[in-house]
Amino acid sequence: MNVMKDVKYVFNKYDSIDVLANNAGIGFAGRCIEEQTPEEWNRINQCKPHQAIPHE
Repeated sequence: MNVMKDVKYVFNKYDSIDVLANNAGIGFAGRCIEEQTPEEWNRINQCKPHQAIPHE
């Protein structure tokens, strides 16, 4: 992954970045939601972002 390469590509194509989302979380890859145990589902739902960081 080359973040700077991706950023330069966006700026060259669109001139700016209006929205940038940091999408991180946990999950159980390769399995459907129906296949998750209650414990796994609870672990996913207990993962909460602490705060939103405003862009200045």
